[in-house]
Amino acid sequence: MFAGQLAVIVVGASQAGGLAEVWRKAVNGSRIAGLDLNPDPLQRHTFWTLGVGGVFLMLALYGVNQAQVQRYLSSRTEKEAVMSCYVVFPCQQIVLCLGCLMGLVMFARYGEDSPLDKGYVKTNDQMVLYFVMDVFRNLPGLPGLFVACLFSGALSTISSAFNSLATVTMEDLIKPHFPNMTETKAIFLSKGL
Repeated sequence: MFAGQLAVIVVGASQAGGLAEVWRKAVNGSRIAGLDLNPDPLQRHTFWTLGVGGVFLMLALYGVNQAQVQRYLSSRTEKEAVMSCYVVFPCQQIVLCLGCLMGLVMFARYGEDSPLDKGYVKTNDQMVLYFVMDVFRNLPGLPGLFVACLFSGALSTISSAFNSLATVTMEDLIKPHFPNMTETKAIFLSKGL
C-alpha cells in the first residue's frame, strides 16, 4: 500500500513542479493552517476538536474494534499485545500522512477547478482514482500497481473483519447452543463461516 501511495505522490509532485511547489499552492489555497487554539467546539479542525475527536477515534480503533481486540487476545502475552499496538500505530500514521500528502498533490494539480466540478467524476470517492489515471496516463502499468496496492490494503482489512465475525458468531451464537461441540467441529464450522 505504501508503494502505491509513494508512486502517486512522487510522480504527481514532480509533474506539479516539486514538493515545494505543492506546498506553496496548498498554503496559497488555504489548505494548510497553523495551530488554532480556538476553544469553540463548533469550529472545525482546531487543536481541541482534533484532540478530543482523536481520543475517541483511537479509543474506537484500539479499544473496542473487534479486529484489534482479537489481535490482543491472540497474543501469547500482554507484552506482545502492547507491542502489536506499537507496531500498528506508526504504520497507520504513515498511511494517514501519505493520504494527506496525496490530497495536497491533487490540489496542486487541479486547484479550485476540480474534476468533480467539471463533471469528469460524479462523486468525491472517484477523485483519487481519476487522479491516478491522470498522473500515470503516460506510464503504462502504474495505475494497475496503485489499484493492486489499494486492494491489498482493503482485502487485508476485510479478511480481518470476516475472521472476527466468524469468531464472534462461533463464541456468542453457536457455542452457547451446542456446548458439547468438539474443538475439531468448532474449527471446521468456524472456517466455513
